[in-house]
Amino acid sequence: MSSDLDKLLEYLEVQRIDKYLFIGDSPEQPPRIFGGQVLAQSLNSAIRTVEGERHAHSQHAYFLRPGNPLKQIVYEVDPIRDGQSFTTRRVVAKQDGVPIFNT
Repeated sequence: MSSDLDKLLEYLEVQRIDKYLFIGDSPEQPPRIFGGQVLAQSLNSAIRTVEGERHAHSQHAYFLRPGNPLKQIVYEVDPIRDGQSFTTRRVVAKQDGVPIFNT
């Protein structure tokens, strides 16, 4: 794997803190975080709370505020529903306790 690809995969990774709580880091390149990174990290967080072989079917996202790349992002996953056919998750990304992203 190339060095650039390794860096990208590292930035999309999240660290589990609790069953439904994750932390993601960003490249330190101000002035703000790239939205695609927050989107990918939120999806990664949601997927890690799903049992079995289920895959993402769709995602709707709202960018609420610009993120600061010098601060960690906390992803709070809300397990809304675990049905027979579909699983629904809501993810809120926060910095300093303030939502910057919602899906």
